[in-house]
Amino acid sequence: MPSRPILSTCVLSAAWLLTPVALSAQTNGTGSESMWNFFITLIVVITSGCIAALAIAASRQWGGYWRGLALLPLLILAIWTAIIVLRTSMDPVSPNLWPLEIFAWSMGTVVYLVILLTAKKAFLKADEENNKTD
Repeated sequence: MPSRPILSTCVLSAAWLLTPVALSAQTNGTGSESMWNFFITLIVVITSGCIAALAIAASRQWGGYWRGLALLPLLILAIWTAIIVLRTSMDPVSPNLWPLEIFAWSMGTVVYLVILLTAKKAFLKADEENNKTD
């Protein structure tokens, strides 16, 4: 399966690229506070990357409109990230809650993907039963 190395590379690349951002964003506190904030940010970035990889994997395996529905959370993430970047560039002293916002997206995406998978299976089962009776 060639998709596994690609997905793990994407997750590790995201964590590696966002590590300097996390370090520079957490320079206001004491040493232990900055380290704690760094680890929380790193956990959020890795978790979000893994959940984004789930959405990508679902979109690769599903066809038709299910593929578009699986990619919808990534579109929302792209828009949300752009809003976060614009907000922090316009007002550098704005509250630095982007890890919490991205983590909320991750948890919402997990719930969305579980509902989507359940609906897909239910619709496919109903279609299969309808084809048997015809």
